[in-house]
Amino acid sequence: MKKTALLFCGAFSLAAAAWSMDFGALAANSSVLEGNKASEMKLDQNDSISAWIRIPFGKSAYFTTEGLYRYKTKYIDVFNVEEEAKDPDDESLFDLSLAKLSVNHVTQGGGTVLLAAGRFGTADATGIIYSQTADGVSAGYASPYINLSAYGAYTGLLNTRTVSMLDESGYAPEDPEKKYELADKYVIGLGTVSVPNVFRNQTVTAQVVGAFRTEKERFNRMYATIAFNGPILPRLYYTVSSSLGLRQFDGENDLTNLSKGSLALYTGIHALTFTVNALYASGEQGPFKAFESITSQTAVKSYGERTEYTGLFLAGLSTSVKPVRQLLLSLGADAIFDAQESTCKYEGFQWQTGANWQIASDVSLCLSAYQYKDKEDSAYDKSSASLYAAISF
Repeated sequence: MKKTALLFCGAFSLAAAAWSMDFGALAANSSVLEGNKASEMKLDQNDSISAWIRIPFGKSAYFTTEGLYRYKTKYIDVFNVEEEAKDPDDESLFDLSLAKLSVNHVTQGGGTVLLAAGRFGTADATGIIYSQTADGVSAGYASPYINLSAYGAYTGLLNTRTVSMLDESGYAPEDPEKKYELADKYVIGLGTVSVPNVFRNQTVTAQVVGAFRTEKERFNRMYATIAFNGPILPRLYYTVSSSLGLRQFDGENDLTNLSKGSLALYTGIHALTFTVNALYASGEQGPFKAFESITSQTAVKSYGERTEYTGLFLAGLSTSVKPVRQLLLSLGADAIFDAQESTCKYEGFQWQTGANWQIASDVSLCLSAYQYKDKEDSAYDKSSASLYAAISF
């Protein structure tokens, strides 16, 4: 047995040296305390470990894979210890979060051809419509004059416990008894054309995204996005985008809209940045119906039923600074308006803050907190404080 183990370790070490193989692991602990009131706060304890390996093939190709195991204890009652409290829920899961073959080839004209296949993450131009991992292929061409990319993927082999997509009811299904539950079966398509430096360093991006379900009732969503970004002044930058969506379900076709914009000032002093942002996700206004994305994402940090990007107008301010090189501090706040109907009325307010400390190259610590206050119903209020620590080796 000892000889076999030594031979295996020796063979693995030789293979790693021959291929310049790189590998490692990340162990993380997350503690999240949240609730409606201070006396009702519950603790979620999350421990995870992920391992990765990267194998190069020549100078222009490499394969990377990463696996994850996570154990979580939810609803730990830390304040109600004397009275009868709900037993905490334990759950564990595993996932293959990355398995990607990448090829980068520089052409004679100075452009770069980018090819990828396997399981990897991709996001659309807004970062809201589609932002997740899937099994697929992508091809792209990047140059100083134009960037082109195409992406196709399938979601039916993903673990819905780690990647949540919205179904026709607006919520992703989940069976807590399963460690690996297959996600809804969708075919995803994404195509992008981006032209940098159109004039005065301005960039124009046009993109189409589609999600087509291959089971149950048809529930298809398609989006066309136009985006602009660039500098206004040497340290003042803007980003604006608008997405027209078409949702098809149960024989009906609905138009939706997502529009967003931001203005960021980079002071150049300790990376101090100020940002103003606004976002509109359509409800029932004129020709538009309720906007619905592909990937589930949280817009409103409340205990209300509507937390996704739908039927709302959001306006916010944020700032971040690095007082020292290893420490990043951030603070932001949003005013939230209900835009589900034709009128737009103030609904609530949320703020969030965070401190990220890179203690060493392989050790990091993050403290964060947020709070949501509803205008009319305090049952929707939510507060949270979390601590995240990770070490890589």
